[in-house]
Amino acid sequence: LYGAEPGTTISLQVDHNLTDGDNAIPSFVTAYNAVRHFVNDQNQTDPSTGAKGTNSGPLFGSQTLRSISSSLSSVLGNGTLGVNSAYSVLAQIGIDFVDNSTLSDPLNKDTLQVDSTKLEAALTSNPDDVRRLFSFDFSSSDSRITLLDFSGNTTYSQTGYTLNLTDNGTNLTGADVNGVANSATVSGNTITVTDATGANGLKLYYSGSGNLSGTTLNFTVGMGAQMYFDLQSALDTSTGSIQTEINALTDQNTQSQSRIDTMQTQLDYQQQQLTQRFT
Repeated sequence: LYGAEPGTTISLQVDHNLTDGDNAIPSFVTAYNAVRHFVNDQNQTDPSTGAKGTNSGPLFGSQTLRSISSSLSSVLGNGTLGVNSAYSVLAQIGIDFVDNSTLSDPLNKDTLQVDSTKLEAALTSNPDDVRRLFSFDFSSSDSRITLLDFSGNTTYSQTGYTLNLTDNGTNLTGADVNGVANSATVSGNTITVTDATGANGLKLYYSGSGNLSGTTLNFTVGMGAQMYFDLQSALDTSTGSIQTEINALTDQNTQSQSRIDTMQTQLDYQQQQLTQRFT
């Protein structure tokens, strides 16, 4: 480019950078398998009886662990709604569950495996649909509406959502989704969607001015986004299911220790009385 003569037309070909996808997707599989290994390790059973095994972990039978595991499996099994039907589940891009009947190590049960050739072909032929399979993808019929944020309560709609805005020329004065009253609030030029519709949790920005009517909002919620919010609710250090179980186990330990201390005090007193009596 620097060496071109003035007025010369130069053709450039710009290709997708697939390296990040090639690295990130196998890393996703590795991370999921690490969780699955942990779950399987905790829940090891005796192969002859099916009962708790000698090598099982302290979380054997934990309802919280079972719930998290089930939630993640459900996300993988259901795929992503609203994307190209040829790229809506992991198996279509070369990621599938192992065949449990062929495993020699039970810790690998229900893990994922990657067909690198098939994944590479999917990334090469349609990287945008592969991205949508994993991520949150948003579009608006008016380019002045842009996405700021979304939440775990933001749900896909096959027909999309319709956004309507009123504006005083300086700032927004009102907004609604699908014509539903109280379905959105405004602050300056920022719109936050309430729980009155399935678009709950969307935060949008309007870069224009004047009223806006009938703007179509479409989005899909990829598996990565679904997993993020599922895990966020479990990992929250205040209200998450893991912290709730930690609190419950801590309370049980405290109560048990209190009982032990009381019993020890009683035994010490009895020992003292018996010693005085028979010495």
